[in-house]
Amino acid sequence: MSQVICKWALFLCMVAILPCFYFMVVVGGFLPLGLIIYSTLLMDESVIIIVIHLLHVLLYGSLFYFICKLIMKGLAQVPGGLKMAAYLGIVLLILGCGFLPIYGAGHNSVEWVNVYELYTGL
Repeated sequence: MSQVICKWALFLCMVAILPCFYFMVVVGGFLPLGLIIYSTLLMDESVIIIVIHLLHVLLYGSLFYFICKLIMKGLAQVPGGLKMAAYLGIVLLILGCGFLPIYGAGHNSVEWVNVYELYTGL
């Protein structure tokens, strides 16, 4: 697989799985960036709420892309035979993070779930 495809696959994996601190006026919690993007696209709210969503997307999207570039630069130093194994190890580690019940929050209550339960609840 080419390095560009690997970088973008890693980026999409991070967007879908990794927890991002999400703060909206009275709600704070951890949500994956993919869910923040999804809610932004479906939202029919005031402009300030949409701007807050877009700031989350811009900040975390840039951070994830920068991290992906660093990971791929580090993987370029790994010997040829171990490069794909190291890449798959990183992807599996990120996918494994999705099973941790660290996602979600609500108004004055927190119901912790894993990311896969969040996506099935859409």
